[in-house]
Amino acid sequence: MTSSRWKNDMGYGEEALRRRNRYRVVRKLRERSRSKVGSFDDALEEVGSYGRWQRLILWLIVFPACIPCGLHAFSQVFMSQIPPHRCRLSEQIENLINSSADLKLLLPLTQGGDVDRCREFDVTAETLLQALNGVAPLANETWTKTACRNGWAFNMSATPSSIVSQFELVCDKDYFPPLALALFNAGSFFGIALFGFISDWYGRRKAFFLCLLVEVVAGFGTGISPNFTAFCIARFMVGLTIPAIWQIPFIIGLEFVGAKNRGFVTVFTCFWFTLGLLMLGGMAFLSQDWKILSYVTAAPLIPFFLGYWFLPESPRWNLRQGNVDEAIETLRKIGEVNGKALTERVTSRLKVR
Repeated sequence: MTSSRWKNDMGYGEEALRRRNRYRVVRKLRERSRSKVGSFDDALEEVGSYGRWQRLILWLIVFPACIPCGLHAFSQVFMSQIPPHRCRLSEQIENLINSSADLKLLLPLTQGGDVDRCREFDVTAETLLQALNGVAPLANETWTKTACRNGWAFNMSATPSSIVSQFELVCDKDYFPPLALALFNAGSFFGIALFGFISDWYGRRKAFFLCLLVEVVAGFGTGISPNFTAFCIARFMVGLTIPAIWQIPFIIGLEFVGAKNRGFVTVFTCFWFTLGLLMLGGMAFLSQDWKILSYVTAAPLIPFFLGYWFLPESPRWNLRQGNVDEAIETLRKIGEVNGKALTERVTSRLKVR
C-alpha cells in the first residue's frame, strides 16, 4: 500500500502502472519467443555461411560482376579526348602544306604565336596560294578573320580517335563533351533509385540481370551511335547502371554469407571494381578508337548471363517477402553443395518466425 501510494504521489496513476506492467510482460514474452525461434543467420550457419557454394557464387558471379562498374564509370573520359585541331582549308591548299611553318602563313596566330584552332582568314583560296608561294605577303593583322568554314582538321597521331573528332565537337561546340558526361551522371542519379526499387520489390536477381542487360545493350549502342544525340542517349542508359551494377552484386554477396564474412565481401567487391579501372586503362591504350573501346568494355559482360541459371534469388529477400518455401529451398541447395543438411527443427523455426 505504501509503495502504491508513493507512486501515485510521484504522478503515476493506477491505470498507467497497469499498462507499464503489461508492456513489461509482453516484452519478456517476445524476447523469450525470439530466442526459441532463431534467425536466418542461424539457418545459414547450419548449411554453411561460407562454404563451397558461397565461394563458387562469389568468385564466379558476384565479384567479377563488379568489374563492369569500373569499366564503364570512366570510359567516357577516354572517349572524349580532344586532339590537336585547326580549321580545314580547301583541298588544294591542304595538299600543299608540308610543315607547321606553312600553317603559320595560312592561318591566324594567337598571342602566343600558335595557330588559331577556331578561326581562319576570310580570303579566297587564290590569295592563300599566293601567300604560300611568296607572291603576296601575308597580312596577318589586316586580313579579317572568320570561324572555320570547312570544318576542322585533327591531328590523330597524338590522340586516339574520339567523339570530339568524330562529331567535330570543338570551338563553338566544345561544351558538348561535358554535356554528355553530365547526362551520364544524371543517368546514375536516376538509376540508383530505379534499380533500388526493382531490387526491393521484384528481387535482387531480377534487378541484377536487368541492369546487366541495359548496360550491354547501351554499351554496344554507344559504339554504333551515328550522331551526338544518339551517343548521349546511349550514355544516359549506361549511366542508369552505374553504380547499380556494383551495388546489387554487393548486396547479393552480403545476403548469402554470414556476419563474420561480410567484411571480406565488402573489401573484395571494391577490389574487383578497382580491377575494372585498371583493365579500362589497358583497353583504352590498346584500342586507340572510341568505338572499339565501347565494344570491348561491353563484350566481357555477356558471359555473366550464364549465371541466370545458377544464381538463385536471395533467401533473405524471399523471407522478407513472405516466400518462406522458396527461401528454405535455396538454403537446402546451399547445404547440399556445402555438404550440410538443413534440419527440420530450423525449418520449422523459420516458418514460425
